[in-house]
Amino acid sequence: MRLSKLKLSGFKSFVDPTTLAFPISKLKLSGFKSFVDPTTLAFPSSRVGVVGPNGCGKSNVIDAVRWVMGESSAKQLRGAQMSDVIFNGSRTRKPVTQASIELVFEDVNISQYPQHSEIAVKRQLVRNGQSTYFINSVKCQGYY
Repeated sequence: MRLSKLKLSGFKSFVDPTTLAFPISKLKLSGFKSFVDPTTLAFPSSRVGVVGPNGCGKSNVIDAVRWVMGESSAKQLRGAQMSDVIFNGSRTRKPVTQASIELVFEDVNISQYPQHSEIAVKRQLVRNGQSTYFINSVKCQGYY
């Protein structure tokens, strides 16, 4: 999967988002909507299809990418409030306290990270509404 224009709304001081195009290598989900258990989706090529029966979470994969890249509208993520992205429990599973998405880009060439060929952008949300962003596991200040 390749993003032609990468929206890094939380990281404006680091990069110019209109000039970036990096291949996505992995998407790590935990506690996000139907992905209650830690799950890693690998993207082995630039063309990836997400297929499955109704209700299996296909749309949640797209929502996860939008959310980690800074989506601030719960409505755009098919929810009423932002905490709706956190797994809310089921008959057999208890609710979780936070959602976390990490998007890993490969073949990255950013002057602020010359030693890295991969960059991981992560967003966490806890039930109280606090959202935190990370770049390569380092907490960063966002513009959200």
